[in-house]
Amino acid sequence: MTTILLIRHGDNESLSKYLPGHLTGIHLNEAGKSQGLLIADSLKDIQITSIISSPLERAVETAAPLAEKLNRRLDIQKGFIEMNTGSWTGKEFTEIKEDPVWKKLREDPENHTFPDGETFADAQARLWDALKITIENHDDNAIVAIFSHSDCIKLLLAKAMDAPMKRYYSFSVDPASMSILIFKKNRIYLDGLNLKLPYQWQPRLISSSNMEKNNE
Repeated sequence: MTTILLIRHGDNESLSKYLPGHLTGIHLNEAGKSQGLLIADSLKDIQITSIISSPLERAVETAAPLAEKLNRRLDIQKGFIEMNTGSWTGKEFTEIKEDPVWKKLREDPENHTFPDGETFADAQARLWDALKITIENHDDNAIVAIFSHSDCIKLLLAKAMDAPMKRYYSFSVDPASMSILIFKKNRIYLDGLNLKLPYQWQPRLISSSNMEKNNE
């Protein structure tokens, strides 16, 4: 059994203002820094095996306090980077939402893409491959914290829950929130969704029969 903690990066000045995509140089604001510290404090007693982050600063800076508190190496993995938003990168949402392509992306992401950017299908496949490799590289009962981005976490949750891609928007993933997936044999369990700080979650060693009973 492998437990995956999917944690979105903290607050920064791009939120609700413009589409950051792969832009570098976007750092946490004061609220985001406080969230990073509270994440570390909330998870300090959890026996976390590995801490992984997207290479973008806003994710790295959110993960760094936890790595420091637990004295763990912070593993930067490009597979969990934000989607490539192409020519929309850096554009304000007020401008993007005037573009007809925006509505198509929201209604049918599987068959549309960011202009000159990454398709949602490619992004989901890239993220899922990175997650599978992560699980394969860890022993049973590992707990892995992965710091990534809103759409990335939503796409992973949709894939794990076998939801159609057009429903991936249905998963709420707020800044500094945590969602938990448990991989046990050939089954996947959602053990937490969009948990707010301070996290109250505790890991559970549950038998397959009990997990099935809890999900009936």
